[in-house]
This record gives sequence, C-alpha cells and structure tokens, in this order.
Amino acid sequence: MGQNHADTLNSLNGLSGIYFRAGRFAEAMPLLESILESYRETLGDEHPSTLTVMQNLAVTYDGAGRIGDAVPLLERAVQAMKAKLGEDHPDTLEAINNLARLYLHAKRSEEALPLAVDAVARTKTVL
Repeated sequence: MGQNHADTLNSLNGLSGIYFRAGRFAEAMPLLESILESYRETLGDEHPSTLTVMQNLAVTYDGAGRIGDAVPLLERAVQAMKAKLGEDHPDTLEAINNLARLYLHAKRSEEALPLAVDAVARTKTVL
C-alpha cells in the first residue's frame, strides 16, 4: 500500500481522531500535519479530503491551545470549501460552525455570532 495510499492515510486520520478525543493533541498534530502534506502532494490543496484534514488539524491546534495557528488554517479551508463544494454543502457548514467556535476561543465574538447564526439558518434550509 505505502505511506501515501488512501487507506493508510485514512487509518492515520482515524488514529489522530482517537488521540484528539483522548486529549493527546501532541500526538494527533504530527499525524494530521503529515496526512495534510500527503494529501496536498497527491490530491491537491482543494480536494475535499485535503480540506477535511485541514479542518481536523485546525480543531486539533485549537485543542492544543494553538488558536493563532488554528484560525487562519480553518479560514483557508472554509474559503476553499465554499469555492469547491458550495456555501450550503454540509461539510462547508460544519467547517463554518467550527470556525465560529474558533473565533469565540480567539475572543472574536463579533465575528463568531453572525457566522454561527448564518450557518444554522443555512443548515435548516439545506438539511
């Protein structure tokens, strides 16, 4: 299979999620960074799998207290998801909700609230 095989990367992504849920961010981050690099090389920057890993990494950075790294990464992912998947795609809406939460953690509530309200309204319409 190999290091960059989709099944290998999916397994590593699953392991990073277990580390995340266990609060072991220091172990989750390098896995996600490696997966992100592999996806960027093999699938490109705007592939849905790449964008999902960007989102996962941003949320993990936040969990590790690295909000300064988390916000810009998730902002890039949200913009790419809007362009690639559309503003009303469920994955985009999930990323927008996560971005609103990160804005709150970054003490940017003036940006978080309207973003979250819009995402909820879109979710109600779409789903």
